[in-house]
Amino acid sequence: MFGFEIRWYVGAVFAVRMNGDKQLKMISIVCRNKESYGRVPSQPEYINSVAKCPPNTTQVLPI
Repeated sequence: MFGFEIRWYVGAVFAVRMNGDKQLKMISIVCRNKESYGRVPSQPEYINSVAKCPPNTTQVLPI
């Protein structure tokens, strides 16, 4: 109708302790739903030192 699509986005920031260090590293991720309609996507996960987008989404940031 207006010539643009509205999409769902979901993001997360993970505070991860570095190898035995007391400092924390911030890891962020933003994911976009592949469809322009539907449900809000589930939250991203941090598994095996990698931030991953949920199914049916595409990683937007960081590139």
